[in-house]
Amino acid sequence: SVLDPQPDLTAPLMTSVFASTSAPTEVQVFFDEKLDSTSALNPANYGINGGLNVVSVSFLPTYSFAVVLQLSGQLQPSVFYDVTVQNVADCSGNVLVGPVALNFALPEEIEPNELVINEILFNPQVGGVDFVEVYNRSNKVLNLRGIVIGNLQPGVDTSTAS
Repeated sequence: SVLDPQPDLTAPLMTSVFASTSAPTEVQVFFDEKLDSTSALNPANYGINGGLNVVSVSFLPTYSFAVVLQLSGQLQPSVFYDVTVQNVADCSGNVLVGPVALNFALPEEIEPNELVINEILFNPQVGGVDFVEVYNRSNKVLNLRGIVIGNLQPGVDTSTAS
């Protein structure tokens, strides 16, 4: 890689942020390339609003392009937060100067009548695609993990295993 005629000259980009109800004091931050551990694991390079502080940073196991931020307190469900990142470098030494921010929220489980199917396109024109549009009727940020939409047919086993 050192002799590569097209070296990496691009700073890492923060691509996504996730929070989970199973770990409300953690936030996972993903980047588009592998990170330099010295800068990536420095809590001073991260910030979060809402009165929370980043107390420690570790790599997500087996991912050198994703970090887990340990927070000083718990995230509140359906509250929008901003994570800011600055001075994080990739393995080539390119630095994301920042600060760059992405927002996220801790989702809540779906209760009956909170999520409804708004539109279905099942027979598109040539070159088009099928789609289902859902609508969140609540004021909550909903967790869509585990939602399955299927095509039930008489006499055919269309069940899925989770």
